[in-house]
Amino acid sequence: MFLKKSLNSNFILNRGEWLAYFDENNVLNKSKLSIRRSGRKIKNYENFILFKRWILWRWITKNFTFDEKFINGFFKLVRKMDISLTSEENRFIFNVQEIYFNSWRPLKELPVRFQIEPKELINFKESSVNVHKLVNKDGKVKAEFENNYDLYFSFKNIYFCDSEQKFIKKVDLKKISKIELKHFGVIITISGQEYLFRGANKLLVYSILQRVMPTYVEPLNKFPDLYGYFDFWSKIQQNIL
Repeated sequence: MFLKKSLNSNFILNRGEWLAYFDENNVLNKSKLSIRRSGRKIKNYENFILFKRWILWRWITKNFTFDEKFINGFFKLVRKMDISLTSEENRFIFNVQEIYFNSWRPLKELPVRFQIEPKELINFKESSVNVHKLVNKDGKVKAEFENNYDLYFSFKNIYFCDSEQKFIKKVDLKKISKIELKHFGVIITISGQEYLFRGANKLLVYSILQRVMPTYVEPLNKFPDLYGYFDFWSKIQQNIL
């Protein structure tokens, strides 16, 4: 994401010198006109586009976190540098906004058609989550697909339903003994059995559990390389670029 693959030797050889025009540390303080003038100095339109995307990527990897300051800074940079986002990049910032919103928003009751416990309220939902059971076969851990669920969260239970709110099963939050964040999803240990949860937004289940679990869950912002959860190749590219 954000970095365009290019074998343009002119860009690769000269981008270090172009940092004198603006970089990830000062680009937010540059005017749109100043950035446009830098493009005229770089002269080549393709090189200028590649350079702006490189700066945006460097800014993201340096400043990434789930808060309003990052989100506002991201949109400000996209507008200021006149960058057109791909569908994958739009999905990235949507996921970041979704996680941030769910981390602080006032609780509200979500109406459901299935039966819940007396005085229980459903406060969060994540749709279309693939759940895999992790089993040990021949000394190797393998993921066996269980089902695709819509998950409904209260402060007591997780309800597993189909897309039409047909109840399938529920899990008491007190039976969850461990929650592990991985680049490929979230591993949750329920009554001694490990399950892999993978949604379109890989971190959303974890962020919701932060709010509803009766026991402490490590905050997302405590984890290193958070951007790498959205862009697996980012760590490798950081070492190269």
